[in-house]
Amino acid sequence: MRLSASGGQPAGSGATAPPTRLLHLLQRSTAVSVLALGAVVLSLLVATTYLLEFTQPTVERSTAVTQELRLNHEAMLDQETGLRAWVVTGDEHLLQPYETGRRAGTTHTRNLRGMVADDRLLAVEVEALLAAQEAWHQDWASRALVRGASTPTARGTDADRRTAAFFEEGASGFRSYRAAYARAVGHAAAQRDAAVASQRTALRLELALNVLIGVLAVVFLVARMRRLEHLLSRPLALLHEAIARVRRGETLEGLPRLAVEEFDEATAALAQLSQELHLERASTHARAEQTRRVSEQRREMLLATQALAACTSVEELTETLLTRATELSGRTASLWLPDGSGGFACTSWASLHHASSLKTAALVSRAGEDGLLRRDRTGATGLPLRVAGATLGVLHLEPDARMGVRAGVDDALQGLALSAAAHLQVLHLLAETRSMASTDQLTGLGNRRRMDEDLAAEWSRSRRHRRPLSFALLDLDHFKRVNDTAGHLVGDEWLRLVATIAQAAVRASDRVYRYGGEEIAVLLTETDEEAAAGVVERIREAVERASGPEQVPHLTTSAGLAQLHPDMADVGDLLGAADAALYAAKRGGRNRVVRASATATETLSTA
Repeated sequence: MRLSASGGQPAGSGATAPPTRLLHLLQRSTAVSVLALGAVVLSLLVATTYLLEFTQPTVERSTAVTQELRLNHEAMLDQETGLRAWVVTGDEHLLQPYETGRRAGTTHTRNLRGMVADDRLLAVEVEALLAAQEAWHQDWASRALVRGASTPTARGTDADRRTAAFFEEGASGFRSYRAAYARAVGHAAAQRDAAVASQRTALRLELALNVLIGVLAVVFLVARMRRLEHLLSRPLALLHEAIARVRRGETLEGLPRLAVEEFDEATAALAQLSQELHLERASTHARAEQTRRVSEQRREMLLATQALAACTSVEELTETLLTRATELSGRTASLWLPDGSGGFACTSWASLHHASSLKTAALVSRAGEDGLLRRDRTGATGLPLRVAGATLGVLHLEPDARMGVRAGVDDALQGLALSAAAHLQVLHLLAETRSMASTDQLTGLGNRRRMDEDLAAEWSRSRRHRRPLSFALLDLDHFKRVNDTAGHLVGDEWLRLVATIAQAAVRASDRVYRYGGEEIAVLLTETDEEAAAGVVERIREAVERASGPEQVPHLTTSAGLAQLHPDMADVGDLLGAADAALYAAKRGGRNRVVRASATATETLSTA
């Protein structure tokens, strides 16, 4: 499609209009606009100068004088109130308002004289006010000070009449002061109102002037706009059509020349733009496709991160990581974790080949050692899971002919590996924290908290399934003497030795705890009292035979043993029975095992 030059020619414009005509009209219109704007700004400047230099100071001074007069009046009220109370009661504490008001009045009097020094009329009113104020002080206030000091304690009818007459005299003088105060405030307010009225008049004149200037500028600009419209209508129509073609994606060729040089330049630029846009559209389509892929990868990455964050165990995290990595990359994934000897072992894989291939192991080892993404010639990739400079594992990705390998996913995979490493570190720290919270740091045994949790669980299981459960408490004999004579380090060494002996004597299903102090607890599951007594006896004998530190080479232990019985109400009954048996062992001479079911004198063995 080609633009046609046969459109109707608007009246008042010729086909051979000079190229500078448009520029000349635009320049004149711009000049008028600038002049109109300058006139408005100048009028605003004049009005603002008038307001700030002539009327605003008067407004501010009148307002300040009014405020100072009010403060001075409040001080006078405080003085009158204090003096009246003083005259009636003779209490010096009630003179405090007078003294405060007197000092404040002195300050306000000085301020007022300074404020009205340049205003003769207002100064006359203020001086009249101050004169009335001073007259009240001399005629009544000074006498009130003396009268209050001599106020009798007894009151009578004559004294009350004299006091009332005295107050009336003071009120008469204060009314004179109030009248002067009202005149001074009224004069200051009148000055302020007059200044405000002058400001309003100036603002109205300024508004009228601005409206006039604006109307003249609009009339001129409308005339210029009509002339421009006649000159520009056909070129603008052609330009509009050309722009529409560019918008539709067409390439412009063979455009006709226009009457105005500026429009010819615009159409040439549009033709060049159409060519560039054609090339840019192809590039934009490719970038949009790339953006779509990246957006999809980011969405998958976010979902994978959320899934990893929800994992509560290393096994669950491993399964989630492998599933997400396979979906994201289109490759078979396997996870390799440190094997404790400086290498890595495959903990989860899609096929046995991934776990046994020497080539795979070598690639994983290189990625784990230098902490960088590694890829071999087959396209297999090793992604290290690193946190704080440490490699927690390596994610291995193997191309699979049965799956569609997705290109350009390295950044997303590295982000997935980083997220997995962070969550794996959190799980490790959580497991370590849980272990520390339930482990006695001295002996490595479970602590009291761990014992309470395990005992409650085994109690419930044994009661529910009616299975035997035994519990023993062991206490090192004369352990306090060891700490007092040989020191706590020797005592700690004996506790570690007894913990090792007890752990070696029980089955994997049984558990040993540090109950507190020098007491060791043993929980024997699926074990009745008879069998449990044999285990505890072996521990007692092993402790008796053990060789400890040279300061205290030998120690013995006493033990109390109890079995779960149907008549026990809760775990506390089982603990109490074992503790009572331990007490019986101590009382019976120590170095022996006593069953809770036996009498206090029955022991399994003696020293």
